[in-house]
Amino acid sequence: MGKTSRATKAALSAREHEAMRLLSEGMGKAAVARHLASKHELCLRQARRYTNTAALELMCEPLQVNNLDAGIALDLDRLDLLVESALDKDDVKTAIQATKAHCTLSIQRLKALEASINTARRVMPF
Repeated sequence: MGKTSRATKAALSAREHEAMRLLSEGMGKAAVARHLASKHELCLRQARRYTNTAALELMCEPLQVNNLDAGIALDLDRLDLLVESALDKDDVKTAIQATKAHCTLSIQRLKALEASINTARRVMPF
């Protein structure tokens, strides 16, 4: 296996600024990540990190988090309806499964929000 080296702070900053420029020109996040990966010989995962950091700096990311949060809230609402319907039909097994799914989804939602907050703090320290 070849030796890999870490990028300098200047290189990291340059890549993030390049991602911000491309995003501000209207290029989509996936296209920006692919561009960075190709140009700088990065794995796509690392290129996505640069792109997501740039999107946060451009204030694009909160819109996506809100959309994600709204989708999760809708799913939680549907699970609540499923629990109520199952209990009305005396289907305890389904009610328990739906309640477990509700708990799992709530935990995932919390983790996603915490990750978003932590990312924002790294990018823009308070």
